[in-house]
Amino acid sequence: DEKTHVALSKSEVVAIYHSRASIVQRMCHRHYATYLHEVIYAGVGLLCNNGNDTFLPRAMCTLPNDALIDIMHRLRLVDKDIDDNSVIQKENNSYRRRDYLMKVLIHYLTPPSYPLDQLKAFPL
Repeated sequence: DEKTHVALSKSEVVAIYHSRASIVQRMCHRHYATYLHEVIYAGVGLLCNNGNDTFLPRAMCTLPNDALIDIMHRLRLVDKDIDDNSVIQKENNSYRRRDYLMKVLIHYLTPPSYPLDQLKAFPL
């Protein structure tokens, strides 16, 4: 916790990431409901990855490129500093490629592994 400098519990960390997922769902419902039915009505656990990196790219495949950039900009994950019509068409601009944007969104929604779980995974 940034205020008390006490480590957050596993459930508190998961709650933070689930609230991020619900914000993404509300934003998709408000602005792009015609394209993103799967994202809107999916459980937040499914959006928060839970070992499944394929759900979000598959669910957002019908979303136009400019709409994906708009969602990412509204989430404050990328800047919207260049013309929307030419952003993803340029292959040499890796910052604006669709696969890169999807990785950023997945990383934003995926909770980090809890340190105690990491320690338990090591053999003794």
